[in-house]
Amino acid sequence: MKASEKELRSELSKTRELNQLLVDKIRDFETSTSHKKNKNFVQLSQKNIVEIVKLESASRSASRILWFLVSKMNKCNAVVISQKTLMELTGMGRTSVYTAVKHLRDGRWIDVLKVGTANAYVVNSQVFWKTTQDKKYTSFSAEVITSLSEQESENLNVLFESKLKSIPMSFAQGAGNFENVQKELDLDNI
Repeated sequence: MKASEKELRSELSKTRELNQLLVDKIRDFETSTSHKKNKNFVQLSQKNIVEIVKLESASRSASRILWFLVSKMNKCNAVVISQKTLMELTGMGRTSVYTAVKHLRDGRWIDVLKVGTANAYVVNSQVFWKTTQDKKYTSFSAEVITSLSEQESENLNVLFESKLKSIPMSFAQGAGNFENVQKELDLDNI
């Protein structure tokens, strides 16, 4: 093989690599842009519209709670909220919220997981979803909603008056690996 042919093959190989890198970057950009663009959208399975109408007729309170949860859920279809805050935000009483949530659980519209004294409400992803419908794997995170009325009064002063500690960061030259950063920080005197 001649030297010029080797050079051309090498250039062609580099060009293909750059082309693939560009395609990957464009794909990443489109994915992140569409995710941001559709951030405030919730998808609904058309086959469940009739069931939603039936729910509205059977229990307006349950329907009201469901739509509240759908409006607040994150991409994992979850919201963490206490019953008290749910009552405050929906304007419903304790018995009405309890009955509505029971109706939604029994109808398999939601699942409820205990998180301390709060609940994680997980909306049925076969009905509503914010991401693709491929549910082979899932992670669990949630929008956490709380109110000042649920906080202990002594914690409110700490929350509003004190600063939390921060971890010192080193951006010194040569801090490219952990050992260099560790040498620059005096962690025993923090």
